[in-house]
Amino acid sequence: MWKTFFEGEHFSIEAFGSGIGASSDSFHYTYLPFKGINNLSVRIHAQPTSQFSMIGLMLRSDTSNNSRFAALTLYPGKTAQIEEPEWHTRLETRERIASKTILAAKGNILSAPAVTFGRLTGYYWLKLERKDRQLVAYASDNGSSWMEIGRTSQLFDDQSLIGITVSSGMPNATSVIIDNIKINGK
Repeated sequence: MWKTFFEGEHFSIEAFGSGIGASSDSFHYTYLPFKGINNLSVRIHAQPTSQFSMIGLMLRSDTSNNSRFAALTLYPGKTAQIEEPEWHTRLETRERIASKTILAAKGNILSAPAVTFGRLTGYYWLKLERKDRQLVAYASDNGSSWMEIGRTSQLFDDQSLIGITVSSGMPNATSVIIDNIKINGK
């Protein structure tokens, strides 16, 4: 069961699923129409309840399981110590329905205060922005200085959806809190 609660200033999201990838997806998606939106940014709170969680922003053509998308996620990269992943950002895309997911860009490995001993321990901000005919992905450790992670020229129309994606990366659920949600229009 997926659960999303909006509590006035933040979302509390409980989700299952293995994430995005391959030619189909398994995650929770809280979204709104892309029409009129220029950018979306959020702050991710520390300590999701699963160390295998994938949390991020996604622009998606529709809600079907294998639709086109571009997603910027906080990703727990595998290491020799399973409980101490190398957290980093990833920009992934699926350019055609049911096609394979492509890693378009990978950000630097996160460090303190965002990550300590393989755990998300500090806040982290993500942003997707429509610029000219491209979608640009940014990350920040303070919400004011943004680092570009990557770009995609994959086109999305105003019927597309933009929002927050969360998956636990394991059979159990994860719980995530997201706030400082900023939506800017054209």
